Amino acid sequence: MNPTHVLIMAAGKGTRLKSSLPKVLHPLAGQPLVEHLLQTVEDLNPRHTLVVVGHQAAMVKSRLRHRAVEFAEQVPQLGTGHAVQVARDWWCGKPGNLLILSGDVPLISAGTLRKMIQAHDRTRAGLTLLSTRLADPTGYGRVIRAEDGRVRGIVEQKEAGPSELQVKEVNTGLYCFRIPDLSEVIDRLTADNRQKEYYLTDCVGLLSRLGKAVEAVVCDDWLEVMGVNSPIDLARMEKVLRERRPGHRKSHAPAGIEPGSV
Repeated sequence: MNPTHVLIMAAGKGTRLKSSLPKVLHPLAGQPLVEHLLQTVEDLNPRHTLVVVGHQAAMVKSRLRHRAVEFAEQVPQLGTGHAVQVARDWWCGKPGNLLILSGDVPLISAGTLRKMIQAHDRTRAGLTLLSTRLADPTGYGRVIRAEDGRVRGIVEQKEAGPSELQVKEVNTGLYCFRIPDLSEVIDRLTADNRQKEYYLTDCVGLLSRLGKAVEAVVCDDWLEVMGVNSPIDLARMEKVLRERRPGHRKSHAPAGIEPGSV
């Protein structure tokens, strides 16, 4: 595989968690959310790891001081694309791939991430994203594919038309970019949308227009890509972890959780 560098987005407030604690520091099974992710990242043996911080940056840095990671600050927080832009001096010019992860997705497995990276290298794509399929995709960006199966674009819920809203395949917010290709498009992002934010997902269309391949790897286990936006989400994850501990009888979904409710 090509060298892989990891960027973790951890700048958010987590307003819906109704706490002053930074989102990625909310505890799950006795550890902050981001610690679960960093343990998984360690299994990938990346060349370097950067954490993009913002809200209460000093607190996040202090909590992760034992980790061999670097930091970049995103102030103000103007979206996922902006987070990657502020870290440009760190990743630009590095060889290989940039794996971009969300700090609030603690259940993702190293095996799934390896599968995405391997597919990315095999297809020589400019960008490979991780998607999943939900019975109820409300609220998620839809993955729009061309007839040949390649990704043509990602449409956010608020920007989607009637036909796009029927798509069940959704974006998980986890990406693997070929660094030279990302360098070509990252500064072309604009905030010309309803949220007035810089969407990293706009790189899909930009790369496609440059003739770069964009691929998607489907994560069959939607629980792996479940993010945290509320206390209910945290409670759901606790159930998942309990069921996945050694010795516990496994089931497809923990009690009280239905596919499409992530």
